[in-house]
Amino acid sequence: MTFRNSRDDSTFYLLKVKERYKDNVETFEKFLHLLVNFREGRICFSEVVKLVKELFKEFPELILGFMDFISNSDN
Repeated sequence: MTFRNSRDDSTFYLLKVKERYKDNVETFEKFLHLLVNFREGRICFSEVVKLVKELFKEFPELILGFMDFISNSDN
């Protein structure tokens, strides 16, 4: 039985987003900037969720994965 820790899950999600937007680096960089702004307290949780939903509107699976990602990033 293999267990993945939350850091592995978070890394996997980031790699998934990066791969999805490999032909649109600007969108991936916007996502990273959102994460930095959230982590540094410049935007609140509800705002980062709203902005990620707008950014990833073409890929609902990334939006769904974001909630797990953001909850794992606290650990």
